[in-house]
Amino acid sequence: MVRPESYGNKIYYTDDVAEKYNSSTSLNNIQSKLTQKCLEILGNPTDSLILDIGCGSGISTENILDNNNYTVGIDISTDMLVLAKQRVEGIMYAEQPASDYCDFAAVDIGEGLPFKSASFDYAISVSVLQWLAVQKDSKKLLNAFFYTLYDVLKTKGMAVLQYYPESEKQMESIIKCASKYGFAGGTLVENQDSKKKRKTYLILEMAGAKGSSVHIKEKKKASTFKKPVANKDLSYRDWIIRKKNKRESKGLSVPRTSKYTGRRRG
Repeated sequence: MVRPESYGNKIYYTDDVAEKYNSSTSLNNIQSKLTQKCLEILGNPTDSLILDIGCGSGISTENILDNNNYTVGIDISTDMLVLAKQRVEGIMYAEQPASDYCDFAAVDIGEGLPFKSASFDYAISVSVLQWLAVQKDSKKLLNAFFYTLYDVLKTKGMAVLQYYPESEKQMESIIKCASKYGFAGGTLVENQDSKKKRKTYLILEMAGAKGSSVHIKEKKKASTFKKPVANKDLSYRDWIIRKKNKRESKGLSVPRTSKYTGRRRG
């Protein structure tokens, strides 16, 4: 059976498909449970600004709002965003409309996240990351995504990205990509022995949040990343490497990094 992401988001999620997705009770229940799990891994934050990556028809957005948070929901599908806005219409929180606590935007995350640095306390995504990983130019798309995700999170921020990796190799490739931009963290896998019920969560920590997730500390075999580099504490060498990674994420050619990178010449 061909996985939906193989078609590409713009092609697969037409208005008809989006409506069927939105009206499916089982899919609504599954997405709600996955969102709640992501929030649980984050420590069930409240009164925080959370980026809802690939918000779809707003199932995850509603769950974030129900936990007393603010949120910005982004998706590449405008048909999905129409449904997301409709979902929160009429919902009230403390006598204020839900629209006062959330916003939506059409964003192609493969081109990066168009927000100011250190905008969000947390970020979550449910069943999204695999859409980037299966594309022909997946390396370029993932580079742009993780580079800008690191940039838009606050120093003590975290992100939990639930997704369905095709293989162990693909999962390792995604972890490697995230780590080179400064993230620490690990991978939590539920129901590992069941292909049908298995759920994978990529847990990413900024420098100020390192080690704060009990799911990482308790998971002995969880994949760990290299020590994160805080934006404000970059050495000259680290600054050069980040600039090179940024150019690489745009598909530009960059010189090979060596032990001489960042050294004074002459």
